[in-house]
Formats: sequence, C-alpha cells, structure tokens
Amino acid sequence: MKLITEISEVAVPVRNLNASIKWYTITLGFVSEGIPHDKFAFMKLETGAAFNLWVPDNFSPLGFRVNDEPMAVIIFKVGDIKQLHTKLQTKGAIIYQYSDEGFAKALKFEDLDGNVLLALEYSDPYENSCKQLA
Repeated sequence: MKLITEISEVAVPVRNLNASIKWYTITLGFVSEGIPHDKFAFMKLETGAAFNLWVPDNFSPLGFRVNDEPMAVIIFKVGDIKQLHTKLQTKGAIIYQYSDEGFAKALKFEDLDGNVLLALEYSDPYENSCKQLA
C-alpha cells in the first residue's frame, strides 16, 4: 500500500470570504459546497481536490518568486484558456503570463487577494505522453 495516494484538499488564504466565494464561482466556475463558519468555505470543481477558502489571522497570499518572477502554488488544467484569459481581463485580474509553452498554453494570474495561480491548457501530444507514463 502506498503511503500517500492523492491530494485531497488545498487551502487558500483570502481576506474576505464572501467576496472570494463570489469571485471563484463567477470567474473560475467553482461551486460553493458550504460555509461551516465565517472564516472557512468548501469549494469544488467537477473533478480534483477540494478547494477550501480560509480567512487567516495574519493574511499572506500564496506564491513565491524565482528570479523575481511570481510563481504559482496551485495549477489548474483548463479546456479553453483563451476564454479564461478573456474572462480574467474583463474582471480586471492581474495577469503575469499568457503564452504558448509548447507542451501547454499557460496563463498565470492573481485572484482577488494576490494568490498566484496558473492555468494550463495542455497540447494533445503532451497529454497523451503523460498518460503513457502513468
């Protein structure tokens, strides 16, 4: 038996729970699964790990820098990156990168609270080669 089998949940810090729930549902298509208390919300997508929003005591956004470039901690797989790019632009999101990296089209952006996120639309050959490795 393997010690760790999958990522079950991720926790994302936010400043305002209600504003963040609205942003993640309207902008990224998440579904709110419940708000147990005023500092925590369960969110989800169709597949993948649960995505939980937390209002921490001392807020600090997710992300780090490499060669002074913001790096994402959470990476989403998307089907239509152009549509997501357009939606993020209309919402006024900070966008760091929108490019074709060969293996995937990449879109690096911030949520409402400055958490750095990355969306990838994988190319078919890359997707198929990854499935063969599994």
